[in-house]
Amino acid sequence: MLQMATKDEIRQFYHEEYTAKEIPDYITGNIHRREFAFDRIGKGPRDRYHQFNQLKYLERVIKAKMPYAAYSSVALYDNPTKREGWESAEFIVDVDAKDNPLRTCNCKEGMVCPHCLYEAKEIILQISDNLQEMGFKDMHYVYSGRGYHLRCQDKELMHSDSNIRSEIVNYIIAAQVPELEEGLQHFILPFGYSKVYTDWFKYTINHLQKDKLYPGLNRKLKLDVMKHKEQINQGQWGIVRGQIRPTRYDKLLVKIANLQQGLCDTKVSVDTKRILRLPSSLHYKVSMKCMAIRNIETFDPFSKAVPKFLLEKGD
Repeated sequence: MLQMATKDEIRQFYHEEYTAKEIPDYITGNIHRREFAFDRIGKGPRDRYHQFNQLKYLERVIKAKMPYAAYSSVALYDNPTKREGWESAEFIVDVDAKDNPLRTCNCKEGMVCPHCLYEAKEIILQISDNLQEMGFKDMHYVYSGRGYHLRCQDKELMHSDSNIRSEIVNYIIAAQVPELEEGLQHFILPFGYSKVYTDWFKYTINHLQKDKLYPGLNRKLKLDVMKHKEQINQGQWGIVRGQIRPTRYDKLLVKIANLQQGLCDTKVSVDTKRILRLPSSLHYKVSMKCMAIRNIETFDPFSKAVPKFLLEKGD
């Protein structure tokens, strides 16, 4: 499992198993306003700017092309074939397990495993909680094959520009140190951005590994803060700050925020014309189905997203 599909296996998937009925309603409901794209040879979505007025035509083309990957735009256009007449776009959070700077497994670069996929789900759930705290409610989840997509369709976000999306994504992953009045610390305020930052700080510290290198975080400071995991989990922030020393602690805040910038692909979140892997299609690099999720809390990709050709092989 989690191995690259052969061309024969890709062909088998689209001939025997594929159905466009697995594409969620929030895509099919405005299918004629979305751009569709295909990876025909395994080198990226170069076959672009397709428009379909009915789902049956999309299914027919996908089965004929048997693509390495299929995509649809997060944006809605008057003319998708030229990406003209942009009307709105979903706000996307893309958490890829292979790119998680805090994953605690031993996967080789570019690979994923059940453990790091579980950690990717932890991250998307915490991000979802933060968006809900901001008042956003219309959210959908997709298993991408190597991680998770959160697709937010609240009207305010759908019509927002890249600058607003950048502010929001930086907020929900705590990518910056809170700007507070002198004398205040992030752990004193149990609400707003200070709470978001504190929750992510705790998550980050709990996922640091003794023998792993992290960009910008020197080994001594990392080991010093790891000694205080129990106190951090108990909320004894003032003691931790004092033991590490206030000046070093302030530097640590910046380094942790920098690490948290990699929790999701922020380029995807700010891009209002992005194409995204199409739910129902195959992620050939890991031989898993990209699929919409009804209940992310209970979703298990290894029981729901495994294509038949793998089950038949017994992998």
